[in-house]
Amino acid sequence: MSTLGSQINYSHQTVYKALTGPNMPSRAVTEALGKALGGEESMRQVLVLWEDAVDEERDDRPEESDSGQKNPDDSLSPAHMGLVIALRTLQQRAPVWKLSRYAEQAGMARSTAYSILSGRHLPSWQPLQRLIVQLGGDPDEFHRQWEAAFRERQAKRLSRRSTVARQTDSR
Repeated sequence: MSTLGSQINYSHQTVYKALTGPNMPSRAVTEALGKALGGEESMRQVLVLWEDAVDEERDDRPEESDSGQKNPDDSLSPAHMGLVIALRTLQQRAPVWKLSRYAEQAGMARSTAYSILSGRHLPSWQPLQRLIVQLGGDPDEFHRQWEAAFRERQAKRLSRRSTVARQTDSR
């Protein structure tokens, strides 16, 4: 770690935390590690992965509104917003159980179900399908909305990837 740290001009603690820690390393540390460990092409590939991870963190974290309150709806794409509204409506019409019961029957943690229903997280189709069934909904009615939200998220990520590539190429 200390040799690699010296090579990229960061401390061995920074390198260790970047490779093993629970928090995302900075873009600069990621870029330096990618370049040192595999050259320019590897650095580009690592930065694409880093951008995806940053996107995931942003998707799971609601933004603050002007009042300082957390508001996950501000950052949702139109399709994801439509899906969340439909899911909230389904939840309101479902028998009155605790969210933890729906989540457990859908095979997920309560926090995951909450993140899905609040719009903080767009899951893969299978867990969402299980939650819809537990809430008494018809998965076929939701599948097109989920696909549209998923496509919008992928398009947003591809756009960010091309931005990263352009920034890297201009250096």
